[in-house]
Amino acid sequence: KITRKMEKLENTVCDLIDKVSVNNVSQKETRCSGEESTCEHDTELRRVRKIRKEQADFVTDQARKIKAYQSEIDHQQTIISSKNREIEELNEKIQSKMQVISKQDDELHDLNTLRKKVEKQDSVIRSNKNEMEELQQRIKNKNQYLEDKEEENFELKLQCKKLAHEKKDDTPYTVVTRKSNNLIEITNDENSEKEPTVKLIGSSILSHVDGKRMSGLNVSVEQAYTIQQAKDYVNGSTSKPDITVFQVLSNDVKSVQSDERIIKSMEELVKLNETKAPNSKIIVSLPPPPRKDNPKWNLRQKSIASQLEVLFHDNDNVTCCPNDNLGLNGQPKPHLYRDNVHINEQGTRMLCGNILRTVRRFCNLSQPAHRNNNNMTSNNNFYGSRPRYRQQYQRY
Repeated sequence: KITRKMEKLENTVCDLIDKVSVNNVSQKETRCSGEESTCEHDTELRRVRKIRKEQADFVTDQARKIKAYQSEIDHQQTIISSKNREIEELNEKIQSKMQVISKQDDELHDLNTLRKKVEKQDSVIRSNKNEMEELQQRIKNKNQYLEDKEEENFELKLQCKKLAHEKKDDTPYTVVTRKSNNLIEITNDENSEKEPTVKLIGSSILSHVDGKRMSGLNVSVEQAYTIQQAKDYVNGSTSKPDITVFQVLSNDVKSVQSDERIIKSMEELVKLNETKAPNSKIIVSLPPPPRKDNPKWNLRQKSIASQLEVLFHDNDNVTCCPNDNLGLNGQPKPHLYRDNVHINEQGTRMLCGNILRTVRRFCNLSQPAHRNNNNMTSNNNFYGSRPRYRQQYQRY
């Protein structure tokens, strides 16, 4: 806009200069023509002077305007210079920001690369974790399998020991029958028709139990490691003993089943036995012997046992056998255990004593008189100084 004004002003000045030149030419012509008319020349001279004065005033005014425009131009140029410097500073800031953004983009790219690597590693870890869980489950199954086999092996050794002692003893006191499920049924031949039949069903805790040492009872032992196995046995059994004793829960408390599910399963087992053998009395040996491998399981089985005692309290056909003397203050007595879980011979004697007292109390049975064992000390020449099985034989 200022440039246009300057151009217009220059055009005006040029026009004025042209007019002045024309006037000068006119004056020269006037002088050359002579003094034809003095009055006319004076009048024309005054007119020309007036015009020149007006032109000079106009030029002066335009000069002032030009000066003002020039000052405005200088001011605007100063402003433009300042704005240019600001623009340069902004460009520098933008450039710096662009560098920061570029650096951040590089970092973001690196982070994305790391994230992909982490996701890949996480996938590998999850895969390895799943494999570890599968391996742990397999190890757990193998350990359970080994434990079952060890218990079975221990029972087979016990059966072999019993069979060996039976071969040494020529009296027809017991008959040992090997069953298809690697269990032993021990019955008394003498007065078997007069003695109540008792079926002991339980886990490896009963592996040391010798039924012939339970005076006045015709006892057989069946192994069932869990409540479900006990159900399967009762459901498939055709025998109807006078008394059925369940010694389970030891392995069920280690499972992931809830306490309510275990109690419900035990109630179903009792009802199933009542259906299969309506005239059979039922004894639930509670609580199972305390364990040394995990104190938490002791607390859990004690809680379950208390609830079962309340559940069967009003059932005249069912009673519970306490085994508190196997522990002290909620902890197992070490001298009663051969390992962290299984009771030894002394612990078995105490467990069987508890069951015997409960059977006699529940069924109103009198304790039979012990047989005189003096005749078992004869024929020492045959045995020499070696202690004989009959000499060590004790009733529970």
